[in-house]
Amino acid sequence: MEIVSADFGGRRTRRRIIRWSLLVLGALVLFWLAPVLTNTYTEWLWFKFDARFPRIFWTILSTKLGLGLAFGVAFFVLVLGNVEVARRFARRTVWYEEERLARLRLAEVMEYFASRYLYLALVILAAVAAYGVGVSAADHWNQYLLFRHGVPFPNTDPIFHRNLGFYVFRLPFWRYLWQWTYLVLIAVFLVSAAAHYFDKAIRVLRGIPAFAPHVKTHLSVLLALILGVKAISYRIDSWMLLYSERGATFGASYTDVHAQLLAYTVLFFIALAAAAIVLVNIHFRGLWLPIAAIGFLAVSSLLLNVVYPAIIQRVQVEPNEFDREKTYIAYSIKFTREGYGLDRIDEQDMEDIEPLSARTVRENIASVENVRLWDYRPLLDTYQSQQALWFYYKFNAIDIDRYRIDGRYRQVMLAARELDLDSLFSGQGGQTQVERTWQNEHVFYTHGCGVVMSPVSDVIGSGLPNYVIKDIPPQSTFNLKVTQPRIYYGELTNNYVIVQTRENENDYPRKADEPAKTRYSGAGGVPIGSSLPRLATAARFRDVNIIISNIITKKSRILWGRNIDWRARHIAPFLAYDRDPYIVVGDDGRLYWIQDAYTTSAMYPYSEPYESASGSFNYVRNSVKVVTDAYDGTVTFYTADPEDPILKAYSRIFPGVFHPLEEMPAGLLSHIRYPEALFNTQTARLTIYHMTDPRAFYNRIEKWEIARESPKSVGPSGRRLVGGGSDTQGETMQAYYAVMVLPGQAQPEFLLMLPFTPQDRKNMVAWLAARCDGNEYGKLLLYNFPKTRQIWGPIQIEASIDQDESISEWITLRNQQGSAVVRGNLLVIPLGRSILYVEPIYLRAAQSPIPELKQVVVARSEGNNVTVAMQPTLWAALTAVLGQSVAAPASQQSAAGARAGPPQATTMPPPSGVSPEVRALVARANEQFQQALENQRKGDWAAYGQSLAKLRQTLSELEQKTRQ
Repeated sequence: MEIVSADFGGRRTRRRIIRWSLLVLGALVLFWLAPVLTNTYTEWLWFKFDARFPRIFWTILSTKLGLGLAFGVAFFVLVLGNVEVARRFARRTVWYEEERLARLRLAEVMEYFASRYLYLALVILAAVAAYGVGVSAADHWNQYLLFRHGVPFPNTDPIFHRNLGFYVFRLPFWRYLWQWTYLVLIAVFLVSAAAHYFDKAIRVLRGIPAFAPHVKTHLSVLLALILGVKAISYRIDSWMLLYSERGATFGASYTDVHAQLLAYTVLFFIALAAAAIVLVNIHFRGLWLPIAAIGFLAVSSLLLNVVYPAIIQRVQVEPNEFDREKTYIAYSIKFTREGYGLDRIDEQDMEDIEPLSARTVRENIASVENVRLWDYRPLLDTYQSQQALWFYYKFNAIDIDRYRIDGRYRQVMLAARELDLDSLFSGQGGQTQVERTWQNEHVFYTHGCGVVMSPVSDVIGSGLPNYVIKDIPPQSTFNLKVTQPRIYYGELTNNYVIVQTRENENDYPRKADEPAKTRYSGAGGVPIGSSLPRLATAARFRDVNIIISNIITKKSRILWGRNIDWRARHIAPFLAYDRDPYIVVGDDGRLYWIQDAYTTSAMYPYSEPYESASGSFNYVRNSVKVVTDAYDGTVTFYTADPEDPILKAYSRIFPGVFHPLEEMPAGLLSHIRYPEALFNTQTARLTIYHMTDPRAFYNRIEKWEIARESPKSVGPSGRRLVGGGSDTQGETMQAYYAVMVLPGQAQPEFLLMLPFTPQDRKNMVAWLAARCDGNEYGKLLLYNFPKTRQIWGPIQIEASIDQDESISEWITLRNQQGSAVVRGNLLVIPLGRSILYVEPIYLRAAQSPIPELKQVVVARSEGNNVTVAMQPTLWAALTAVLGQSVAAPASQQSAAGARAGPPQATTMPPPSGVSPEVRALVARANEQFQQALENQRKGDWAAYGQSLAKLRQTLSELEQKTRQ
């Protein structure tokens, strides 16, 4: 038969196709490469000039490029190398020539195109796949850096006795390397088999596959490599048993150690033997040896990996679970407590609980004067209404801190006054206030201005906060002054701005048509005076105005990445960050943001994982404090936990980035605080892992839960149901900061605290405190209440408040049309060996967005009895509930006087030792008298008469009680 030769257009057509293909491919590469190069260049400019961390940029970039190239090129070489081997050997086989002689014309056409373009298409596909593999490998840059620079942990695991650093630093990258190798070898095996098939070296004769000699050798070597890598996976799976969820608790269980581990060891040797058998079979005819080896491995895996452990679990473990598992439960308790830092908790018993007394209040006056009466939700509305001052300023969040005000250690609430572009251009009520032009958005309106600060317990006027820093420019009533109030970097600064142009910036509104002017003089921003940076930033932001604007000079700088949370994450993406940065006024008068950062890992053996919005982890340390200058954007990372091995590894990877905490300026060091996010994680774990005895842990007989309080809402109901359930279920309390004197201590300190109750019970069983000041920073104290006595929990106290007739009546009367009652969080404040319960109540008028603090509810418990009182001030409420006069300290007398106006008479408190019923009547009389005076001041004579009538009835009941 004559062999037909096909050209189909000749060389000219082939050249034209190749030329156009290369042109299209080049255009696609350029279209993809230009944005990548632009973004990389501008990132380098930002890291060098604005963030000022060029070493981090180069370390991460070089690691990504190195991994991407190494893994991508390795994939490309393995795929094409094996295809090339298949094609070279294919020419030696006789099958190809014999079969080609018998092909028809159509087959010749397909042969023609396949021989000339199939390989080119394969090269392109392999290159694209290699790029994807490289990009995926580059994403593992953090694992690789920790793999190279990991340091030892102070302890080892209890099963394999390896240092924990192996599991945290090395095992994650080993797992990725194994997965990559295994998948790539399978892909190479399939591509090579396809190449052999298309080259006619694999044929199916009478239903039986037939291989040319070189095919059998080639594929056998690849299959042996796959089985060898599979054997390695059994070793990795053995180490991963330390994260098993099979047993009574997290980590390797009895079945894992005594059955699953043995199975993996046996399977490791079986897989190696199967690999050897596949190689030996190269010298034999047929496929039965490799098929038998792989089949034996599959059956062994089913029996050893599934059946055998299930039998051990059912026969040996389940009938005697605690005895079998107690050793491994102890491991889980130990390592989980270590992973979350619970092993550092200092536990103390509070056995001698005493009823709250006036003497206890006087002895703990510093704690009482710092009771937080202002809830952050209504206070944010008050700040916005009273102190935003101009429609384009906004307070994003309320922060809690402590300062020395007039020589006293006071807890305060403060907020940064930031520029809000949405309000700037939309105005109020949907009316446009400022035209949205490029210069207004990026040149004229560039920054916020100052902060507002008020003590947490001060109330003035008709129920407003007592501002110690307020207005624009900021005015301070104590010795701390704000000398640089401008906020270029904050929580709402999400756009870029250009500074040091020919135009001045708007500073703050001095007059409606004549704002004060300023020029930025900080170190932040990227210089765009030369052509290339200017062109690159214009391309990055897709804004041609950056190129054509004539107000940009050689000294101009562009500031982007001004959101402090984004900024910190972008500089150091290897850390986890707290979602709540807080503003601080430094001793130098500048404004700083402090943000907590964490080192985390999901590979701490035997530690139960915690699921969060950002992912799962089972090891966490608050190892870094991030300080950002609100004016020039300078970011400084301070080491808060120098003993953390993960932070030590990052310090080796990025030398010079982390500074000792001792180098933090004293004016900022005194304001670091224990982060609420970490505290919430620890308290969630502590509800179970406070039990260190394996039997108690197994039985869960002492499981706790975070104390609950009644849900808060605005409006006539005063409550909202949780998930449609009963209101008595409540909602989980939030951790809260407090300035107080801890039991056994002499000085007040700033701390974070939260109470616990037994599971499905409402009485308090313990409370946890995290200390924030000085050398005591970071220490956790757990105070355990006696288990045999009733210690009233928050939701029980709120039930007593709801059941008080005078309080319920007061709330009901004011939850009418035109006003709404807002109930703040119930605070549990330990005072020495006693407990004080405080809940503020606010009133919001329909015509005013400003909530006002109107009443303070105070409760005390004595055995099974609870006494509740509500008064306009904390001190009046304490007087009512205790039956003894409690005078406000000097620091609050002026604020209380400013609030109350003319002196207010009070009914005589009853002497000590009277019955709870008499105390309650006295408290009610006090409240009704105060209400009558308030109605009198408002000129509401109808309400005034109703209050007097209620007062007469209460006094009559009191007279009857005292005569008995």
